[in-house]
Amino acid sequence: MNAIENNMGKRILILAPVLSDLPQIARYSDNLVSFFKEFTEEGEKADILTFDDKSHLDCSFDRYQLDDYQKASEVINKNYDACVLQHHPEAFGGRNGDYILALVDQLNVPLITVFHTINSEPEDREKAVIKSLANRSEKVMVYSRLAIEFLEHYYKVNRDKILRTDYGVSVFDSYSTEELKQVLSVDYQKTILACGAMEPTSGFETIINALSALQKNYPETGLVLINTSHDKSASSEYQKLLKRLAAQRGVAELLTFVNYHDVKDNIEMLMNAADVYVASGINDRVLEDAFLATAVSSGATVLSTPTWYAKELLEDQKGGFFAFRSINELTTEIIHMFRSLNEAKMYRENASLFGAQNSWAVIVKKFKEMISGIDINKGKVLSERVSFTPVILPEINLNQLFLLNNCTGFVNASTYGIPDYASGYSLLANAMAMQVLAKANALKQSNDTIKGIKQCIGLIKLFRKDNSWSSSLNPQLQPASDVSEYELGYTVWALSTVYSSIDDNGVKDVIYGLVLQLISEVDFTNSKAIAAVLIGLVELLRKEHSNPDLVELMKKWTHQLKALFPSDAYQAWQWHEDEVSEHVGLVPLALMYAYELLKEEELLSIAKRAIRFVERHVFTDARYNPKIRGRKKDMAESGVTSSSFATDTYIITEVYTKLFEITRVEKYLNMATAAHNWYLGDNTIGRSLYDIASGGCYDSYSGRSVNPLMTTSSTAAYWLSHFAIHDAYFDKILSDFST
Repeated sequence: MNAIENNMGKRILILAPVLSDLPQIARYSDNLVSFFKEFTEEGEKADILTFDDKSHLDCSFDRYQLDDYQKASEVINKNYDACVLQHHPEAFGGRNGDYILALVDQLNVPLITVFHTINSEPEDREKAVIKSLANRSEKVMVYSRLAIEFLEHYYKVNRDKILRTDYGVSVFDSYSTEELKQVLSVDYQKTILACGAMEPTSGFETIINALSALQKNYPETGLVLINTSHDKSASSEYQKLLKRLAAQRGVAELLTFVNYHDVKDNIEMLMNAADVYVASGINDRVLEDAFLATAVSSGATVLSTPTWYAKELLEDQKGGFFAFRSINELTTEIIHMFRSLNEAKMYRENASLFGAQNSWAVIVKKFKEMISGIDINKGKVLSERVSFTPVILPEINLNQLFLLNNCTGFVNASTYGIPDYASGYSLLANAMAMQVLAKANALKQSNDTIKGIKQCIGLIKLFRKDNSWSSSLNPQLQPASDVSEYELGYTVWALSTVYSSIDDNGVKDVIYGLVLQLISEVDFTNSKAIAAVLIGLVELLRKEHSNPDLVELMKKWTHQLKALFPSDAYQAWQWHEDEVSEHVGLVPLALMYAYELLKEEELLSIAKRAIRFVERHVFTDARYNPKIRGRKKDMAESGVTSSSFATDTYIITEVYTKLFEITRVEKYLNMATAAHNWYLGDNTIGRSLYDIASGGCYDSYSGRSVNPLMTTSSTAAYWLSHFAIHDAYFDKILSDFST
């Protein structure tokens, strides 16, 4: 079959994120599908599917709903022969945008991925997501030679897969000076144009300061800033700052703000007609810039800071440079462009030639040639090796958790969903709630979750009064019980979870101080308390490698936990205490956390041995049945309690998801799923402890009935189990795509 025959009847789907959030991707995606359609041959078609309510197809998808990604994959598999994914790390839901993997996992058609941003220093998860997408794709495309090198050397992507592309330019009729003034509603003698998000990294202050300096030689030179920010509330304060600066410099009347969406159809003509286009970004580690590329391709006179991308794009005298934040250099360069018409003309001619070589017609032709060379059955072969399908989990619903929240923190309990404010506050409950909010915020940032996290941190401080700690506070915020080592240890774990998942440096400083205070003031001796602290330290050390004291503490407590177990692996009793009670599995979980940092095989061996012991007592025919509470060492085969508690089960889910994460043995993932399903009705009474309507979880069941008590701890336990399964699913996909 030749290329032309192979391309006959190809149906192409352009898969894009929420376009209103990312105007540079919106521009690329809309133009790509438009020119695909313009050059469509008989039997071909091209459509765009976006994760918002304005999809071009007769369906819409929410980027924060995991189920929608699977629904989208069904639409693609049924109606198209190939998928072109427009990817950006912030474009899709989940941790570092990993929800897109759920869609890609189910695709039965070839995938081509355009990476609109490649970060030079990505988080581990972001790096893993991009690597997985690249491995799953037939071809990947980026915008610079340096981005190709990054993908090859740092992301370990096969070089043969990577192609360079550019931001295309349409054929357009040039604006006259008068048309420019009319479209922008300005009347400047000379016009400087800049385009970008209203945020400090844009460096627009440099241009405003240069505008003031220009007035001596070129009065009535004006600056037009085209705002590409999608969030008006986030950009308005920066815009006010720029207006204040312009007023202070005496050029307020020469500064105009324009919304990108009002001029997006004319952007190339505006860039071309402006006297100078300035790219003033202050971040040098930029590997792509859609608007700078559009300015160059439109044939504009371009001046830019020397970002990585600009230095490559402006090769062959397609534009000039000025140093980051340098008002003098920018002023000098603009004056030079105004005076040296020949040099400005040279920049324009070289840029126009580049644009002609990278028109949308040329780019779409390259896409079609690339797609024509792909076997449409290739995707089906790839999808068959992905054996794991996701658990059908309820959507995230934290309503009940927030119902238990007041201006201070999370109260202990509710009955039939009605908060019992007289129950007071529990240190453990607030720590667990704080963990849930941190994990939820990592999937979808929210003011409510951030506010709840800050409330929990503030409340934790109240549990320490008169130089001692308390485990609970009454409604008047007075200590109501003595301290529990375990609850203090768990608080260290919870604080560290927040620390590793939040970006606010001020909040992180407070958390770090609290953790150091807890581990210095409390003499941890209880094995489960030590295990909780150890897990917290490992999470903290993944972000903070520079504290040798914490490293030594981690090693000390790891040694203490290891010493609890018999050295003889063949002893019948393979456990660490005389009575197996609550929070079973926490100690081996801590050893697995320590193993991930220390890489001591003995730690993993002991943890596996202990988990095998637990497994015999909590699983019956692969079904989770938690009847282990209260067993004595010398009565290992008997002793069943009458109640089962929701606050214990999530530790078992955590244990098996962590074991799967380390070993990639799918059996452990299945056991974690079985433990989580216990909350959802796969238990001895056949009733769900999780309440779909409220998002809450009942505390326990006994006999044939469910206790109507919903506590903060039980609801948090359910959601922590949910997030563990959620993460394991994506770990599975990442593992499959990495091979």
